Amino acid sequence: MRIVTSAKLLPAHLTLPTLSPVPFDHAAVRALRPMLGRILGRYGLNIDSSSRLDIADALRDSGARRELHPHPPLHPAGSTAGLMSVPPASRNWGTLNTLWSGQRAVDDNTWWAGLGYDYLTRWQKMYGTLNTATGALAADGMMQEVESGWWQVRDVASYRTIQCTHQHFHSILESAAVGIPELLVNTIGHDTKVSFIAELNRWIMQCRTYNETYVHALTGERLTPLQVHEMSISGQRHLIRTVKRAGPDYDPGTYIPANPATDSMYFSDVAHAGGMSVMGTFQINNFLGVPVAAQRPRSVQLATGDLPNQAPFNNAASFPRALADRVFPHLGVGFIRVQEQAGGGVSFGLGVFNWPGAGPYAFQKRVNGGAWADHALDGDFLARGAGRVDYRARDSLGFYTGWATIDV
Repeated sequence: MRIVTSAKLLPAHLTLPTLSPVPFDHAAVRALRPMLGRILGRYGLNIDSSSRLDIADALRDSGARRELHPHPPLHPAGSTAGLMSVPPASRNWGTLNTLWSGQRAVDDNTWWAGLGYDYLTRWQKMYGTLNTATGALAADGMMQEVESGWWQVRDVASYRTIQCTHQHFHSILESAAVGIPELLVNTIGHDTKVSFIAELNRWIMQCRTYNETYVHALTGERLTPLQVHEMSISGQRHLIRTVKRAGPDYDPGTYIPANPATDSMYFSDVAHAGGMSVMGTFQINNFLGVPVAAQRPRSVQLATGDLPNQAPFNNAASFPRALADRVFPHLGVGFIRVQEQAGGGVSFGLGVFNWPGAGPYAFQKRVNGGAWADHALDGDFLARGAGRVDYRARDSLGFYTGWATIDV
């Protein structure tokens, strides 16, 4: 008997924060779904039936277009990519870069930082006051919906450009509304994020700032954050391939084309030479309704790579060290009370751990990679030779968790 994958309870610890993701069932989170459904429709996707991976990719692309970073290499003068996100009279990146860069970018970043960690409060500054009962948005945000699912800057003169940390705070909130848990990632010179994709049963990296995700150059497989970190510190940075996606139907070209000669991608030839040789995650993300003075964000850091040389992450008091399964915990079903039987086989209970959805949960089971079938019990007995068996759960909102795997 071998347990291959299993979520587990993250116990309270003197130095490590308790994982606190944005809850899927919060009224304000649920109220985001009409808006996000319209956005996804412009990508040919359905908020309920499309894969979480396709939805995560589309929201990353849409978010990059809606939440404009002031860094000129992301939208160089002369480029037309992404200009449908600004009013027709302002569609010139050279002019916008002059307007939004320099001290203006510093001031905008300071303004966003002053809003604290209640992701909804800050999100509403961008998109308008949210009616949590209906999902309607007031016309008091910096963006406006000019057509169904097409968002555009209301006024370029008063628009607050938004940098990496703050972009990904908004992403974490939006992704919770579509059943995708996310965590903010701290790395060298950048804050990005990871998304737990239930159908892949793992975390993958998704960056809204550079509008990119990462695959292995030889296999094409989506890379987990641990793979990106390990490849960064083992001389395999060249095998991390940046991948973009096409835009919405009203602006289908790629926004922020990958150009290794400029800082338009994280793994470029001119920036971040060491890759993501330091990596950690925000563990406390749920500050919805919490006053700024009471917000206490906490991170944990992998104790590997170039950590000793990278301030502020080498300050263990502020960034406590943790093992990989705490920095990127498995989300979903886990085995409990596992007992090998004298006559052969194994019995166990099933639980759901770290998942930000709400119960009651309905379990499903599949054997040797076959079809999923409903499993009415919260435990099971497997005879010796049963093979490789997976268990997942569906929460009360209809979202599937990650699965646990046992080989008997």
